[in-house]
Order: sequence, then C-alpha cells, then structure tokens
Amino acid sequence: MKGWTVYKLAEGYGAIPRWPYGVDYVPQNTAAPVLLWEGNAKVGSGGFVTAAQAAGPEWHEHLTHAGALWLLPLLERMAAGESVAEHEVLDAYRAAHGSAPQCAAMP
Repeated sequence: MKGWTVYKLAEGYGAIPRWPYGVDYVPQNTAAPVLLWEGNAKVGSGGFVTAAQAAGPEWHEHLTHAGALWLLPLLERMAAGESVAEHEVLDAYRAAHGSAPQCAAMP
C-alpha cells in the first residue's frame, strides 16, 4: 500500500441512517483496484475487489446506495479486459460531480 493513491469515488446512505456505503479506487492495486466498504470506523467493513466483482449483480445495491452507478460503464470495460486509464476514471467522476474526487496518498 506504500505509494498508493486512494480516490474516494462515492459515499452515500441506504435505508439505515448514518450507515454509509462507499466506493474507493486505487489504480496501483491492479489486481483489485476497487475498494467497497460500508459502516463507520467502529463497526465498518470493506475490502478490495476486482472490477468484474464490483460490476456484478451482488454489488449493485451497494453501488446504488453509494451513488456510484455512474461508475458501472467503466467497471464493465475493465471487467471485459479493456485497459481503462486512471485519468478516464477521474474524468468520469468530474463529469458526474463537477469536481475532482477526494484523494489520499499513502506514504
């Protein structure tokens, strides 16, 4: 994880107030660049998944709660084996939200 950049692409809520669903993107983690998480720091959980897993039907509700359905076309392209550059993901975020995503560099 050293030297990785984590982009926060989505965070939203489902039926439970104060229980967030999130989607982060870590392009340096080429095997599983999508971090899906939910909950808060005390009782939250999450993990890295492949683009194919994130685009699958089992994660559709999570993406919906997080407000990340705009990301599905890119995930589907990645899942199909197409190379999707980091700037394409960031450009899609800007198009959907009007600004750059929050990011954190891991030292």
